[in-house]
Amino acid sequence: MPEKDGALELKELCSDRLTIVPLDVTKDEVVENAAQIVLKSLGDKEFWAVVNNAGIAVFTEIEWCPVDVYFNIFNVNALGPIRVTKAFLPLLRKSGGRVVVVASLAGRYTFPGFSAYSMSKHAAVSFADGLRREMKKWNISVHLIEPTLYKYLSFFLNQK
Repeated sequence: MPEKDGALELKELCSDRLTIVPLDVTKDEVVENAAQIVLKSLGDKEFWAVVNNAGIAVFTEIEWCPVDVYFNIFNVNALGPIRVTKAFLPLLRKSGGRVVVVASLAGRYTFPGFSAYSMSKHAAVSFADGLRREMKKWNISVHLIEPTLYKYLSFFLNQK
């Protein structure tokens, strides 16, 4: 992943302190390895934030959607933030940093063809809500971002 066009472009645009870390949020060992890479690169600096932004979506009706598609979406959108957050919490405890979870308005409202995605994002919202309460004692703040399909929202809201 660090050699992909997007990563190379990001590296060009950002500070030379930027390190691109390959990360597959569905694999525990890859997430743990990423946390170790970050730990080693910190030196005497503190780690201040983790942003859970990985997400996938499939738009299909329930009857036509195989269960393994639901599983895959949950693995990325719901379990991914849990894996990543748990791996980086020891670093965040030292700094009193923050966790950001990018969910979706679809985690609160389900539109036709969005059930698998909405279910997974609802789980991410619940994770962030519970984590926020548990992390208060560590002075770690938890933030939930719920973007929407701004351009297409009126289409879904006008469906009967």
